[in-house]
Amino acid sequence: MSIGTKEENSSTNFTCISCRVKFSDGEMQREHYKSEWHRYNLKRKEAELPAIALALFDEKKVQFNIQKELEVIETTVKTSTYCHPCGKLFKSVNSYATHVKSKVHIEKDAAFKENGVDKEDIAFTVKAKTPRNVKLDKETIDQHMTEIHETQVEQPMEVTEETNSTTHQIDEEDDLNDDDAIPSCSCLFCPEKSENFDDNMKHMYSAHGFFLPDTRFVSDAEGLITFLGYKVGCGKICILCNERSKRFETVEACQQHMVDKTHCMINQEGDNLVEYIEFYDYSPMFDENSEEFIDPDAPMIDMGYTMTLPSGNNVGHRSLLKFYKQKLKPCQDLVMVTNKNVTKFSFFKSLGYHGELGLAVNKATLRDTTFVRKLKTKWIIQCGIKGNKLFKSKGAQGQAY
Repeated sequence: MSIGTKEENSSTNFTCISCRVKFSDGEMQREHYKSEWHRYNLKRKEAELPAIALALFDEKKVQFNIQKELEVIETTVKTSTYCHPCGKLFKSVNSYATHVKSKVHIEKDAAFKENGVDKEDIAFTVKAKTPRNVKLDKETIDQHMTEIHETQVEQPMEVTEETNSTTHQIDEEDDLNDDDAIPSCSCLFCPEKSENFDDNMKHMYSAHGFFLPDTRFVSDAEGLITFLGYKVGCGKICILCNERSKRFETVEACQQHMVDKTHCMINQEGDNLVEYIEFYDYSPMFDENSEEFIDPDAPMIDMGYTMTLPSGNNVGHRSLLKFYKQKLKPCQDLVMVTNKNVTKFSFFKSLGYHGELGLAVNKATLRDTTFVRKLKTKWIIQCGIKGNKLFKSKGAQGQAY
């Protein structure tokens, strides 16, 4: 006896109240409880709807499968976003519309038309004309889906996944134009143009807070700014986000992003500075005869009246304050030799920039503060221990001692 067949014998106890059927044995009843028909009738019972027969359920199931496959066909054939001049297929209408406006597509489209190809053969749109309420055979649907798959395999397509966001991103594989690079005399974050490189650096610092990290070790400042101008102008990439964000559609959109998000700075986290290593020269740090050399074996605490902090700064005793306040005139016999970058970018201090190492100065100050705080805490603990040794408890009241 098959599942769902009504048993005429009323003496049996194997029944299903939800589906209103009877069974000859318990095994068939248990199999029935696992069927989709039983689960469907349970949902109808929760919705206070009457149960349906097995034949009607099978018919609804076939119609549902056909409807689902029709929706897949409609979404596939509804609109074609394939670009013939570029040989690419876009998954959304918005990404296809953005690609059509790009400079690379316009050039390829013009070259494609010169070969004698009509515009109607280039961009085409096919709309599904099959209404949803028409019942199709399963063989017809399978045959139609096979034809679509074979058509997509025959055409050399490159699927590009792009999302529709507030800032439209262009195709990352488009060729870069060197003429779009921002020169070293122009601002990286606005259309401002200066007469020379130094004036441009002053403008970017005063207007946008931009500075070069590790200024004293920069070997080619103008080359570094030119490289950043190539990234912003040609690549349309934020100098702080780098590869974490996609390319913007225009240079103005990239500049607006950096200004709005306060990204007018070079990314110094992790290994991002390796990208700019050719514009820096850190050899003075490892030259023992150079003023920039830092001896790692130098004692941290002096035995006299001075203390050397982790950053290299010296802290003197307060009893010698009057000597530290003295401002001696420089000797005329000595010749001051300074780093060219320190002199070149000294305007940073006049604009409110304290220090020459950018964010590294803040980290060094934090290290010094932490070091002094630990020494102070250690001194307080030592004083407390000595104080506790001098204090003798007399015990509780009434206790003999």
